[in-house]
Amino acid sequence: MAKVRSTPTSTRPFLSYLGPGNGDGAPPPGTDAERLARVEELLTRMQTVLETQFQRMAEMQALIDRMNAEPRR
Repeated sequence: MAKVRSTPTSTRPFLSYLGPGNGDGAPPPGTDAERLARVEELLTRMQTVLETQFQRMAEMQALIDRMNAEPRR
């Protein structure tokens, strides 16, 4: 029987940031404090990315609103 992957592929880049694993579910190397520090750093980076994306979405929506407000030719 084929092995079922428990982690969606889309999360692999984020999980790989925590450190190498051997595929058996064992935690990444390092102490709990070190792993926690890596998770906190990753969450901070993810928050920055999301804030940037929301800002871009707001800018695009403002552009769409301006374009819709202009009279059509």
